[in-house]
Order: sequence, then C-alpha cells, then structure tokens
Amino acid sequence: MANVAPPERSDEPAADGVAALEEARLDDSRMRPNAARLAAWVEWLLHPEEHEYDRTVIYPDGTKREEPGRVTMANPTPGQFEPIERDFESVVAQYPLVAQYLDGMAAFSTQRVEAHDSVLSFGAAAIRNVWWLGDAHMTRLVHDFPDGDEWSGKAARAADRFIGDMSVIVTQLVKIAQEFVDVGPQYAVIVKEARNNFDAAAAALVTAFEDKFHTKTAPAPIDIAGIALTAVTAGLVTYMSGGLLGPVLQDAALAAWAAMFTDAAGKLTESNTNHGTVDGARWIELAQTYMRTQAEFMDDAVTAINGVNQQLVDLIDLFDDDKAGPGPLLEKYR
Repeated sequence: MANVAPPERSDEPAADGVAALEEARLDDSRMRPNAARLAAWVEWLLHPEEHEYDRTVIYPDGTKREEPGRVTMANPTPGQFEPIERDFESVVAQYPLVAQYLDGMAAFSTQRVEAHDSVLSFGAAAIRNVWWLGDAHMTRLVHDFPDGDEWSGKAARAADRFIGDMSVIVTQLVKIAQEFVDVGPQYAVIVKEARNNFDAAAAALVTAFEDKFHTKTAPAPIDIAGIALTAVTAGLVTYMSGGLLGPVLQDAALAAWAAMFTDAAGKLTESNTNHGTVDGARWIELAQTYMRTQAEFMDDAVTAINGVNQQLVDLIDLFDDDKAGPGPLLEKYR
C-alpha cells in the first residue's frame, strides 16, 4: 500500500517528534525521511487525547485492551454519548518518548564517511601513497644510485649496500602500511551499512503501523534483512582498498572512495541476514519487535566497531613497545 500519514497529520511530526528529530541531528541525513514518518506516527500514537482513534482503554478491573476509538457509555439518543467513562492511555505507552524510536539512527547520523571529501577518504589515500612512494621511488633509487659510470670504489660499494638495506626496510614498511590500510574503509563501511539497517527497520515499522491502522487487523510480519556488520571486520572490505593504490592524488582519491562504496553495496549483500521481524497483532507488539531489532542492530554495530578499534590498538601497541620496537611486525614479513 502507498505510504499514508497518520489521520489528520502529515509525514512530518508536529510537536514531540520535531524535538526528537533535532536531537538526533538527522537534518542532513538520508535516513531523515523514514525517521520523520516514524516520528509522526509515534507522536500520534502517544497522544490519543488529541484524536478519536486507537488507544489502550483501562477497565475498572484493571485490565487494558487496545480499542480503535473512545469507549463511552450508551445513550439512547442517536448521535449522542455520555462523557468518557473509561480511563485510557497510549497504545505504545511502554515507550513514551519519540527519541527512543530514533536511537539507532541518532547514533550514526553525523559521521562523514560516504562523502568523497571525507577525512577517511584522504587518510586511506595517504596510507596507500606509502606503497607508491616505497615501490616506485625506492625501485628507481636502487637502480639509478650509485651510478657505476660516474662513481666506483669503496665509497660506491658502501653506498650500494646502504641503498640495498634501505630498500629492504622500505619494503617492510610498505607491508606494515598494508596492515593499517583497511582500518579506515572498514569503519566507513560499518557506519554506512548501520545507517542502511536502521533506515530499513524504521521503514518496516511505519509500514506495519499504516497497515494495522487501515486494515484494523494484525499486519503481515515484515522481516528486516540487514547487513551483518561484524562480518565487515572479518575481511569483507579487504578487497576494496585495492582501488586506492597510488599514486593517489586528490582527484583519484575522491573517485576511488566513491567506487569503493559502489562495489561494497553489491559485495556486502552477500552477508545479508534476517535480524528480526516487525510483527504482532497489537500496536505495542509492533513497537516491541522494532525495539528488539533496533537493539540487535546496535549491538552488531558496536561489536563491529570495537573489532576495528582493537585492530588499530594492537597495531599501535607493536610500535609503542619501546623494548620490542617494530621488530615483531617486521619479523612477520621476513
């Protein structure tokens, strides 16, 4: 069915949801359209006193039941009703803040990772330039210096040995750079796919809300397939950094970064997994299953980012060890 706003509302929130969107800093995010639609629905559901539709009625014996409208006392006069005799509350009173529904999107709303001028883009290019400088320039130095036609003897032989040793060291440094080069792209892809996951979850809940309201029945379950972010740290993006090989000048860096995300979109879909389902006959059940899925996405993202952070910490520790120096890492490539 087509997207439908809450009754007598638009796809933009009018009160509580406005502040929630601002707090989540989603104005410049591609997640904002679904975030705004979700905020508008939640805002409407949280304030049944403002409309004549769905609410949870509290009966005298303490039981609560979702009703499609006000519950009033009977009146023999057609078109008339007595004042409301039953207390009521929101159908999603368990989650009384619009911001709760936007938590996941808020956590990933501001990082600049996909933009071609991202700091990560230039950082990855800078690390890749270590490869170019080491491979291209060192090779030239080894071949061209010292020049046997112009320089010979003991000093030339000593210089030759020095250049040879330097070539070995530079080769090892190039390999060390390879250890670092995937960290930036991994972080960037995790953030990008986390946004996709949270955006998909919000869209699924909005669809379920719309379906339930208009059919007055339990909506069809909506499976939320998302990227398994922890798989990113297992090497899925290693292949992408190959596009950043140098010399990487500014224009090349921008193009390579954009191409990386294009390639990743297809590659990462191979790790799609069903993170949960928005399902339930009652409004609160739909909200509960969404909150559960949102929490799973968040846990997955935190685990993935922690994995990347640990990679970096481990590498830095190898160089910060004053006793060992870079020896252990260099030894790895001998």
